[in-house]
Amino acid sequence: MNGGSNYCGCSNNMGGVSHPESLSVTLTSERGHGYGLAVSVGDHTENRSADILISRIATDSPAYR
Repeated sequence: MNGGSNYCGCSNNMGGVSHPESLSVTLTSERGHGYGLAVSVGDHTENRSADILISRIATDSPAYR
């Protein structure tokens, strides 16, 4: 993740209003180790919300165990 910053890749071509959205995730891990997860946002439209996808899990990480 990128430090909690917001991003909205919306287009105003149809006069719509774009707005940032945020996601909070709490992960626990042993001190000094990473979590081993990479996430991404799936396709979405004005009428359909996006899915949060786990795009990668490192095999030697707490997330994999």
